Amino acid sequence: MQQTNEVASKSFHRGRHYTVLEVEKTDSPIDDNPDSWYRYVVNDGNSTITGLRCGTKKQVTDYAKKFAKDLNERGTSSSSVWATRSTNKAS
Repeated sequence: MQQTNEVASKSFHRGRHYTVLEVEKTDSPIDDNPDSWYRYVVNDGNSTITGLRCGTKKQVTDYAKKFAKDLNERGTSSSSVWATRSTNKAS
């Protein structure tokens, strides 16, 4: 059975769609650390994830984009990576 574009579109939108909202320079979270640190914000319209990463602005932006892409791919997967917490054992 072929999927129509409308059905395929609905399947895609069922999952979340995270995007990078901002990447901005911030103070180091470690005392006496001269490295450049950036704060990144990823959002899907409902949830916001904020992180810190050391590197250049381009490196942190690339990381945040990959992070958002990975989150999006997780959301469209038909199987879960989480194991059940059920402890039912045959006695």
